[in-house]
Amino acid sequence: MKCLLLNHNSQVERYFINLKCIEKTSLSCNECYLSSFYCNHQKDYNLISDLHDYVEKISTQCERELIKFLGDLEDQISGSFSHQKIKLDHNFKYPHSG
Repeated sequence: MKCLLLNHNSQVERYFINLKCIEKTSLSCNECYLSSFYCNHQKDYNLISDLHDYVEKISTQCERELIKFLGDLEDQISGSFSHQKIKLDHNFKYPHSG
């Protein structure tokens, strides 16, 4: 893919992802990168050839976070059911006299 800047004839070689940046994502050719087109974010640029590894890393991280979240949710639901069961058992064993 050719660089999107009109005066650049190079192929896109790098991708940029930084969710804290206004642009969030970007592609650049080596010319953009070397001329420090995004000088504040050069550390956030990676080679497109490394994109697959980045996606795998993020995917694994998301899976871990989702598994932890679901485990925590399961614990909360289980605790809630246990609490309700104890309350129901108590109410049936010691019914309120009216």
